Amino acid sequence: AADVSEAPAMLRRLARRQQGDASCKVVLEPLGEPMTLFTKPTCSVTFYTNLRTRSNLSGSPSAPPIFGVSISSPPCAKKKAASEWRKLKDSLVPLLRLTAFHVFKACRQILPRCLAN
Repeated sequence: AADVSEAPAMLRRLARRQQGDASCKVVLEPLGEPMTLFTKPTCSVTFYTNLRTRSNLSGSPSAPPIFGVSISSPPCAKKKAASEWRKLKDSLVPLLRLTAFHVFKACRQILPRCLAN
């Protein structure tokens, strides 16, 4: 059984990625309003995307669709709440990593796909 990373299609894709400059300028804008989560302590989640500004930046190549998520918690802004912030992040970040991509229709269209069966 051959390793998938050694498949010809995968090797060609890797070679293309290694050619040239893979960087581009990206401006992320909020996608909707911040969403309040009634966790303890209370926090809000804001989603960001570059879908509206992908081709507006002069002199840079068109960026692929990019999405970002930020978490904020005003009650955790003080040093004495550092342990609460850590607990909140430890429970919320893994959940967001698994589910945030499925929240918005625009994200669902660009989920990673297999190169071959």
